[in-house]
Amino acid sequence: MDLILLFIRALLLTIICECLVLSLLIRKSYLKICVSILLINCVTNPTINYLYLIHDVPLFLLEFGVVVCEIYPLKLAFHLGIKDAILYSILLNACSYCAGYFIFTFL
Repeated sequence: MDLILLFIRALLLTIICECLVLSLLIRKSYLKICVSILLINCVTNPTINYLYLIHDVPLFLLEFGVVVCEIYPLKLAFHLGIKDAILYSILLNACSYCAGYFIFTFL
């Protein structure tokens, strides 16, 4: 049961962090941002945590895969150019990774 709580906390932290960062980057409806981030991360976040914690896949490979997987949904949801979608995906995942690393390591 502790593993499920860890997954839920990681998902919630990621969603909050990425919603805040994306709302600073894109001046669109906050609800649309939150729904998009929620849908994207409900797929990628549990997957990355499962593969990292259970199957010991290297984290840099998983993060790279998540960045690549999130580019197209961000491009479609917010009508971004490909360069902006790539940049936003990298930035969102870097911010959520750093926040998660800080919180789960030091707190």
